[in-house]
Amino acid sequence: WDASVANAPAGFKNAIIDAAQLLAPLFTNNEVVNIDIGYGEVAGTAMDSGSLGQSESYGILSSYAVVTAALAHDNYPVVAAANAPTGAQFFITDAEAKTFGLISPTSAGVDGFIGLTGSYPMDYSTAGSTASGMYSAVGVAEHELTEVLGRIGLEGRVVNGAPTYTPMDLFQYASADHLELSGNGGYFSVNGGATALGGYNNAATGGDVGDWGSAPVANDAFNAFISTGAAPVSSADIQEVATLGYKLSSAGLAVA
Repeated sequence: WDASVANAPAGFKNAIIDAAQLLAPLFTNNEVVNIDIGYGEVAGTAMDSGSLGQSESYGILSSYAVVTAALAHDNYPVVAAANAPTGAQFFITDAEAKTFGLISPTSAGVDGFIGLTGSYPMDYSTAGSTASGMYSAVGVAEHELTEVLGRIGLEGRVVNGAPTYTPMDLFQYASADHLELSGNGGYFSVNGGATALGGYNNAATGGDVGDWGSAPVANDAFNAFISTGAAPVSSADIQEVATLGYKLSSAGLAVA
């Protein structure tokens, strides 16, 4: 917990812990993910105005071959698309690199940071319905925690002078057998683009390219923009996290 959390409302810590405890049983990976939590700030910097939550992650640069080999035996292996960026570099968050066996699964250093807003009305309750006119702190926390796990897209953004992608970009399609790698939306698919499980956000509208633009369920926790009220995690959300190398437990399989 950052020092800023001392100024957070009652229930703030419990909401973050509840979000983590809702996600953890869905997967079987044996690793420790270390996340620094802020209130109104992320990694010591004030959050952007208009944001309910933000995240930042440490990570490593790797290759298409390493990513696809790491995912080959998971619930949802990569289906090689005709336009796959096979020669490009890939950014892998530290938390995801732990699942891939690229860094120690029990390393003690901070893997990433999340912050929740201090500027908008947040409901920090962990049971019952979200209060009218308030945003779900648990839903926002689930959104940001999974970004540290690797739920981010880059789609060719230049990093260290080179176009860079993420493992999640390999499940974002424009059409069957063709990935959407320009930030213009696309859809989530685990079978080579044959079946759409959710529509991605178009970067031209603002927000992250790795968030939903056309949600699998109403006001999904992984939406680029959520409304007040409950913000649930959907079965497509769980499948999406599973594509990142997190192996589904029996509980996760039941949801996904």
